[in-house]
Amino acid sequence: MVVEHEFVTTLEEEEAMQRAELALRAMGFERDAGAPGGGLVFKRGKKSASRARKVNQLPQVAAVQFDRGRVTVAASLEWPRKPKAPHKAMMMALAGTVERAVAEAGTGADVLAEWRAVNQSIDQQARRNSIIAWTVLGVLVAGIVALIGAAVSAF
Repeated sequence: MVVEHEFVTTLEEEEAMQRAELALRAMGFERDAGAPGGGLVFKRGKKSASRARKVNQLPQVAAVQFDRGRVTVAASLEWPRKPKAPHKAMMMALAGTVERAVAEAGTGADVLAEWRAVNQSIDQQARRNSIIAWTVLGVLVAGIVALIGAAVSAF
């Protein structure tokens, strides 16, 4: 899944890119080799989608480029299937957070609020799914043990 977001700023290139970098680092991204054309590239997540246990652990790449006041944020998420609501929400929150960080000069709680809310929602859903999976597994094991107990007592 790829999201591209553009916005305009009156900041100089160095200041805008520095603010974008601070925001991406606050979101857990690490700087990667430079983008073609002089932008910034950041990565986050596991090496492959098959190793990710939660949506926010999927491989993610964010690139930021500056061209005469226009900042372009391109974000991608490695997901082999059709993206669902959490995937879309996370990528849109990423782009919006970078824009707010550049516009509002900071990485405070107000700038990162949407990003943190989306990640918290993803974590809660993953925890819920884990509880359901372990409950189903427990019921299945208990059912098998009950069947074996009934078979042994029948003989």
